[in-house]
Amino acid sequence: MTAERDVAVTRLWEELAGSLRSWFVRRSGDEHAAEDLLSECFLRVHDRLDAVRDEERLAAWIRGVARNLLVDWHRRRREEELAEAEAVAEDPGVHAGLDATVASWLAPTIAELEEDDREVLRLTELEGLPQREAAERLGLSLPALKSRVLRGRGRLRERILACCELEFDRRGGIVAYRERHPDCGTC
Repeated sequence: MTAERDVAVTRLWEELAGSLRSWFVRRSGDEHAAEDLLSECFLRVHDRLDAVRDEERLAAWIRGVARNLLVDWHRRRREEELAEAEAVAEDPGVHAGLDATVASWLAPTIAELEEDDREVLRLTELEGLPQREAAERLGLSLPALKSRVLRGRGRLRERILACCELEFDRRGGIVAYRERHPDCGTC
């Protein structure tokens, strides 16, 4: 790289650094990440500057490097979040106690439901019968049983949520609960 080009690139970088830093902050929402991204952008520009043929398009090329860096950064963050979520989901001890607690609410709450709801949920949820077999036992068509199970689950959920505030993770697993009414008896 010639000395002239080196001076021109330095001047251009000084002009663009502030706006790129602001752009990284807006797009990442993280000041520290923006600083890291700006530094990485500078390094990539410096390492690959010899590949630039059209010096008039240098600013656009630098912005393209910045865009690609940001896309990679977001991809890495998503992958890290997914890996973390999978590790939590795969660890049976993380939610085992909580799952057992919530499961212990099912039988007493189902027992409080109306008979139609109570019977289909007892067979499908508590006894674990396949819906086809539960339909045969109750003398219902499979679509009728599925409809009753769906309605019954909705009513069961309403009753539990009336007593307890549940906190769910991204996958729908229960991660915490809090009693809404101390005399509720469910949680």
